[in-house]
Amino acid sequence: MSGDVTELVKRFRADANATYTNAELALLDDAAGTDLWAAKIAGYHHFRRRNLPQAALLMARVAAREPTSENIVNLVVLHRDAGNLEAAVAVLEARRDELEPIRFHDMMCSCLGHYGRLDEARQHGTEALRLKDASALQAPPQHFHLASVDLGRPARQVLAFSLFGSDQRYILGALNNAVVARYLYPGWTPRFYIDETVPAEARRLLAQNGAQVVTVTGMPA
Repeated sequence: MSGDVTELVKRFRADANATYTNAELALLDDAAGTDLWAAKIAGYHHFRRRNLPQAALLMARVAAREPTSENIVNLVVLHRDAGNLEAAVAVLEARRDELEPIRFHDMMCSCLGHYGRLDEARQHGTEALRLKDASALQAPPQHFHLASVDLGRPARQVLAFSLFGSDQRYILGALNNAVVARYLYPGWTPRFYIDETVPAEARRLLAQNGAQVVTVTGMPA
């Protein structure tokens, strides 16, 4: 690895929110064939720029050299979100033995659903649910007490989340949760505990979509 690339990798490992110029990203792209960290960083930044085909190409290199469940699923999601659903399904089928069965069937359900193969998607979704049921406790905990719920007082029925940082991946996820909570859990209020690293615009949009926003200060890094 060249000295320039070494410094770029050090920058990311010191701060995962580090940014890179186009020229620096090109250096990481060039080094990705031989350096795993360069491939990871370049793939992540192409994803943030929504250059999904290039991100998928780099993640394929990462997954080949480090075939963890997380890397395989990230590759599948990149193919799926880029509209390359055939490639997403092919990766899942080829790497099935390297994924937990529940995760395999969940991802197959998602990809096949996007692909329009609804009957197959239902089969995988049903199998994922069956496996989840089988892995759950067969009997409820003893002496368990569920507090009463008053759906007429949504301020007392809270769905709690936490959010920090400015990464759009997590901010968009938080906004999606705020929106769907109104429909999936009527009578409940989504509440987001955040810190000062969350941008003001994200806070405004959360509140605009019916969420409570509670800023927590003085948290240890």
